[in-house]
Amino acid sequence: MSRIKAAAVTALLTVAGTLAMTACAPASENSVDGPPMITTSGSPATMQSESSQDATELLLLNDRLREELGGAYSQGWIESGKLHVAVTTEEAAQVVSDAGAAPRIVELNSQQLEDSVSSLAAWQGKLKPELATSIHRISFDGRTGTVTIAVAKDKIPSVQAALQRDDPTGKVPVEIVISDGLATPMDSTQTSAP
Repeated sequence: MSRIKAAAVTALLTVAGTLAMTACAPASENSVDGPPMITTSGSPATMQSESSQDATELLLLNDRLREELGGAYSQGWIESGKLHVAVTTEEAAQVVSDAGAAPRIVELNSQQLEDSVSSLAAWQGKLKPELATSIHRISFDGRTGTVTIAVAKDKIPSVQAALQRDDPTGKVPVEIVISDGLATPMDSTQTSAP
């Protein structure tokens, strides 16, 4: 593999990893109640200025901390070239700080949030089809302890009413944002020019 291709692959993987750590949802003006709760870190220009090696090292540090902290880990993200990690205990915050990352103490760990996403998905499956299909994405944000659902704009009042009626996530707050639409697979039959 040429050096240029290797550098391109490394950059792509770094950006993909960074987006995965930030719940893969950019800040949006589509928030229904209040400001958006899930954001990517930094502007595209800021993200491009970080070296791929630095970002990769931060992603590896996040993986190590996630494993080491276990049930005290909530989520990690890169902001302004620094790894931030949301944790549920003072002891875990000290481990994060000792590792050179910035800790944030939160109430819910990643497993609790993942369980809420699963509960929400199961609840979605029990809704009437026209309502269930209006929910296009479910994600969580460990920084804020919320689950976010992207919903077709015209179905938001009905989904809000169903959420209030059924309370599928218990104590975990659900934020509704206006959906940008369903994700569609890339057409593999189309090729780009070399």
